[in-house]
Amino acid sequence: MIPGDEKMAEILEQNKSWIVNLFHAYLEKGQAEGQFVTQQALKSIALMLYTLHSGLQVVAKVESDKDELGQMIEVPLSLLQDT
Repeated sequence: MIPGDEKMAEILEQNKSWIVNLFHAYLEKGQAEGQFVTQQALKSIALMLYTLHSGLQVVAKVESDKDELGQMIEVPLSLLQDT
């Protein structure tokens, strides 16, 4: 992204908001259905999942070991097992 490119920054922010809201909605549904228990704020988990998603998109371009990619998401997803 070119510094000062306000149009691109706006598009990226809209994309972020859409993805975070999608994660948040699924987290709320899953928690309401008893699929997981957590003491963490669902909005914070949604933001963390967005960051993880964005980072994995970059890392997956250079990392071909699927087992290693799986290990990268184990800890963040363990937040959904917190009691």
